[in-house]
Amino acid sequence: MAKINRKTLLQKLDSVSPGLAQRELVEQSQCFVFADGEIWTFDEEICCHTESDLPEKVKFACPSKPLLALLSKLQEDDIDLEVEDGLFIIKGKNKRTKIRTEKEVTLPYDSVENPTKW
Repeated sequence: MAKINRKTLLQKLDSVSPGLAQRELVEQSQCFVFADGEIWTFDEEICCHTESDLPEKVKFACPSKPLLALLSKLQEDDIDLEVEDGLFIIKGKNKRTKIRTEKEVTLPYDSVENPTKW
């Protein structure tokens, strides 16, 4: 589906990490939500999003801790990402790992108002 630089993806995930909840008060608030070509996090107080470099049609929620741990351990510069049958598949050189995802996104990221000015 997409070839992406691992460090760039880690930086993007890190940039939206302030929106991750320590305790899950809102469903999927400990997940990275990939939707509409962006990565979203929302903990009921803080909503963060950035470009994902994945196609806009891709929509799923992925637990944050396993994804961050996996990406931190990989040594490859470029990785291939795929989503199929409820799995987020990450391919590196001679490595292939799957993380279970939630196809249905219940995180209310799209109901948060965007500020007009910062």
